Amino acid sequence: MSIANTLEILMSVPSLLKLKKGMAHRPSEDQDSLILRMEANAAKFGDRPAVIFEGAMITWHELNAQAN
Repeated sequence: MSIANTLEILMSVPSLLKLKKGMAHRPSEDQDSLILRMEANAAKFGDRPAVIFEGAMITWHELNAQAN
């Protein structure tokens, strides 16, 4: 790492600390995550499109299977 990179990182620290002040820890009993939502969508909307890109489509069930 060069001195310029180090200085750039150090200069961004105050901004990062301001961001951190607005963040709060999630309680450990929260059981919500991207993975759980994907699994819920696969169960509820399995055959519906999850992603459509350049003419290709993948369903929620297929996306969940690939993620697993």
